[in-house]
Amino acid sequence: MYRSRIAEACCASKCLKGLQVRSSGIGTAFNGGGAISPYAAQVLHEYGIERFASPLWKQTTAASVRDSDVLIFMEPQHEQFCRAWIDYARHLVEVWNIPDVGPGKSREDCNIEARRIFSEICVRLDIVLRRLDFPMT
Repeated sequence: MYRSRIAEACCASKCLKGLQVRSSGIGTAFNGGGAISPYAAQVLHEYGIERFASPLWKQTTAASVRDSDVLIFMEPQHEQFCRAWIDYARHLVEVWNIPDVGPGKSREDCNIEARRIFSEICVRLDIVLRRLDFPMT
């Protein structure tokens, strides 16, 4: 409910020339395309980057996959969903296996988990950006 938009905000907030960042979800059409979760929104607010996250979910489409150069999937089933649209010779593909915060957790546990996931995503994004030769400050 928030991982790709955290990644979108982290990456877009770097304001790197030539970098366009988009976030989408494979289940958006089925779950109403809601707003980002409050615990993810809080983390983005604390870092001052909430304006870089899409306000609503966007559905992953064949066109959005084909039009991208780098594809980062939060879980293996996301990559599997998109597999027919991926040109593995052209796309850089990453599968990070970052699970969503599951139901049944307390608000405090969700806030802790959102912060941990935010940190993990930011570190992984920096690695990808370095590999793509974007200058890191």
